[in-house]
Amino acid sequence: MACGNEAENTPTEEETFEPIPFFEFNEVDHYAIKISEAEIWELGEIDSGQANYEFNRVLTYNYPDELKDTAFLDRLKGMGYVKKAIPSEKHPQLDSLFSEKKHAEFYQFMCIPEYRDILVFKDNDKTVGLAKICFSCDESHILGAQANTKMFGMSGDYSKLWHVLYGDE
Repeated sequence: MACGNEAENTPTEEETFEPIPFFEFNEVDHYAIKISEAEIWELGEIDSGQANYEFNRVLTYNYPDELKDTAFLDRLKGMGYVKKAIPSEKHPQLDSLFSEKKHAEFYQFMCIPEYRDILVFKDNDKTVGLAKICFSCDESHILGAQANTKMFGMSGDYSKLWHVLYGDE
């Protein structure tokens, strides 16, 4: 006969939490630019009348504001970004990294991001997500996610992402 005081083995919310993917995608384009911090600062004070205004917004601001504002992607090559397709065998790793999940810690740096890496997630040629990444200060600007992106990159995920994008080079 079982004792009525035995603790139930009911899983907690954390134990049953399933990662929620940010995007449903079948294609990912990676835009990257090699530019030093000194070169970024040489851009100087930017105002809307200067030629490198949009470049500065792409590189150092949380721009664009909405996923539908992707016309700038066509101009990235002219800004110095290089585009390459991410092979489909790396998609499961990206899906795992770009998911809402539980993390043991949360940290945030207070620096001006330098978005040298931009990932464009597509599903059947339609842009469904955009992630601008700053590996210098572990910051991101993510649009189109179907889940909470606030904890993106915690628990060493920025390092894992860097290896997915650059580990073979």
